Amino acid sequence: MNLLRPIFFIVMCGAVLLLSACSNNPESVATKEFMADLTQSNSYAMFGQVPKQGRYSLQDAAPHLTVSQALVRAGGLAAHTDKEHFVLRRGSGRFEQRLIISIDAIMRLGDVYETNPVVKAGDVIFAYGTMEFSKL
Repeated sequence: MNLLRPIFFIVMCGAVLLLSACSNNPESVATKEFMADLTQSNSYAMFGQVPKQGRYSLQDAAPHLTVSQALVRAGGLAAHTDKEHFVLRRGSGRFEQRLIISIDAIMRLGDVYETNPVVKAGDVIFAYGTMEFSKL
């Protein structure tokens, strides 16, 4: 770890996440413990290039909340959001899934499950900036 980078601590419902402000990978905020806490509290999280980042409850959401609906709850697209590379991270360890989702495809094809999956408890969604995804 480079100690010259600024460090921020984000406290969310008792879980402390360590986030480097200079990190090229916004997915570094999603630790196993954080994802397990999201599952237990029946919630999901959205980070990256959206106006309202953070944890969202599934209890007060639509019965089958989709990624595009979660994006609307987070305030829509920010100015430099890459509409082709949203990442839905589900599970951890050997059972971890990463789905790359295109918001452009959802807009073109409509609300089809293959392009617009349903959000589940424990999911973490990342909205990358237009130049960030290519650096990973």
